[in-house]
Amino acid sequence: RAGGSAVPVIAFSVLMCLLFLLGAATLEKREAYADVYRKLPSDAALSILGALAVAAGCVLAALLPLGSFCIAAGALLLAGRVHPLLTLALNAFWGGQCLAVRDLRKEAMAVYACLKQNDLPAARKAVGRIVGRDTAALTAEGVTKAAVETVAENFSDGVFAPMFYLAIGGAPLALAYKAVNTMDSMVGYKNDKYQYFGTAAAKLDDVVN
Repeated sequence: RAGGSAVPVIAFSVLMCLLFLLGAATLEKREAYADVYRKLPSDAALSILGALAVAAGCVLAALLPLGSFCIAAGALLLAGRVHPLLTLALNAFWGGQCLAVRDLRKEAMAVYACLKQNDLPAARKAVGRIVGRDTAALTAEGVTKAAVETVAENFSDGVFAPMFYLAIGGAPLALAYKAVNTMDSMVGYKNDKYQYFGTAAAKLDDVVN
């Protein structure tokens, strides 16, 4: 009976993944429809493209965390059918994967090591791996400030928040949170490329944090 209850969850998860992949593929091919929009008045074309980008972003923001949650929940249900300890082990494994303590410390120490050796170009390169802005013109003070700010922000995103969601909802909810956080870091920017498409991801990340 437990296995039967897991089947709908897994089937729903697979369907959502397929829909997400289809949506992503369509988005990648959006240039193919450029001729259609060029025939429209500029304001109308901009409005249509903006609305479509926002809608596509909303689909992504809904399917990615929900799909992550459902797939993890379905896997845990199946694991429980095999043995309760397997569920515990899977929960613990995914919970550990959601925490970014080791990576955070490693990247921060790499920046510190470069600064200690007075190697500013290497420090800029090292801090560039953990921040989302151009670091080519940063001074040593700027590198230090960027590293400290990023470590503080990533501690919340990579340690505290995952532990909170892990405590209240187990690995499925923690993985859903990480999906939202990762999605925001990829498309949640206010630039020409993601201004509309990343809006939903950025707003959702603000809500869960």
